[in-house]
Amino acid sequence: MSTESKEPCALNEDELDHCLERTHLVFRGVVDQADRLLAEHGLGRAHQRVLWVVARQPNLPIGTVSGFLGVSLQALHKTMRQLRERELVTTAADPANRRLRLVALTEAGRTLEARLSEPQRASFAAVAAQLGTTAMEQWGLVMDTLAVQLGVGKGAGDDDAPTEAAAVSW
Repeated sequence: MSTESKEPCALNEDELDHCLERTHLVFRGVVDQADRLLAEHGLGRAHQRVLWVVARQPNLPIGTVSGFLGVSLQALHKTMRQLRERELVTTAADPANRRLRLVALTEAGRTLEARLSEPQRASFAAVAAQLGTTAMEQWGLVMDTLAVQLGVGKGAGDDDAPTEAAAVSW
């Protein structure tokens, strides 16, 4: 996918600010219910991000989770410890390389992750049903292009990112 500009920006500063405003407001709405549930468990968004990644690809090395989330292993350590203490994740040595620790969700972790993600999926599904496939494809193109340009998505050219992280579906 090329991220080169095909034409000059047709939006003025006020319209671009409106795009930013909508992004902030929608993000707040998407995460609101999950934030409340996380707070009930004494957890935050960092915990949800780990649960989300590991739910989509169990038994990832901790370093891969770190790379996918764009945080250092040191920064991830506290979050992982809290998730293990609450018995939401387990870690085990990789049988093929005992130096690697693999992360998987426990049953409680899978249940919590589903409770966090299902309302978000339902919101996107309702919008997709209302607007149709073409609109969702166009929105996806905007989001994917922004992710690449910001260096946070597939194809962003991050040579340091672990290859397993690319296998986690967006």
